[in-house]
Amino acid sequence: MIYNYLEQHFSNSTNLCIFEVGAHIGTDTIQLAKYTEHGRLVCFEPDPRNIISLRNLQRKVKFNLVETAVGKELGDIVFYQSFGKKPGVPREITDFSSTKIPKGVKKKFPWARFKKITVPVTTLDYYCDRENISAIDLLWVDIQGGELDLVFGAYEALQKTSLFYFECIHSPQSRFYIGQPDFESIRKELPDPDKWSVELFSFTDILMKRSM
Repeated sequence: MIYNYLEQHFSNSTNLCIFEVGAHIGTDTIQLAKYTEHGRLVCFEPDPRNIISLRNLQRKVKFNLVETAVGKELGDIVFYQSFGKKPGVPREITDFSSTKIPKGVKKKFPWARFKKITVPVTTLDYYCDRENISAIDLLWVDIQGGELDLVFGAYEALQKTSLFYFECIHSPQSRFYIGQPDFESIRKELPDPDKWSVELFSFTDILMKRSM
C-alpha cells in the first residue's frame, strides 16, 4: 500500500531527499532508492551486523549510510540487539533490535534473545544542520519503539518534512518495548500537529502528510 502511494506521489518528482531511519538489512532501502536516483537517500542504522549488509548493498544501490542510532540527543546509547532463529526463517533475526528495553516482544516471540551493546546516537536536527538539508520529502522510520525520541530530536527537521512514515502501536497493551509510544503520543508531539494529516493507516504503520 505504501509503495503504491509513493509511486503516485513522486511520479513527477526529481531531486528527492529521503531519510530512512532504521534501514536494517536494506529491504526497503532498495525500494526507496528508486525514487532518489537523481536525489539523496540517507540511511541510518546502528546495528553492526546490519551495517555489514548495508555496506555490501552500497555496491549495487546508491545511498548514504550513517552508522548511528537516531534519538533525542547526541552521544552514546544502550542498544538491545535482537538474536534468535524464527521458525521457517534461515537467517538470524535482527529485526527487533531497539534502543528501548524489550519486554512484550519476548512474550510474543519466545525464541527472541537480546544483548546490550553501546552505539552512537545522533539527532535529525543535528544531522540536517551539519549537512545543510533544507527539505525532506519522506522521513521513513522503523526503529522499534524509539519513535518519540526521534521526534524530540527532530523539531526543526520535521518542520521541513513533507511525508512522515513510521511504525507505532495503538494501545499500551500492544507494547513490545518499555516506553514504546502509541500513535496519539507521537502525533501530539509533532511540531504544529494541526498541520499533519493521516494519509495511510494500518494496524502497525502510519503515513502522515504535512501541509506547508
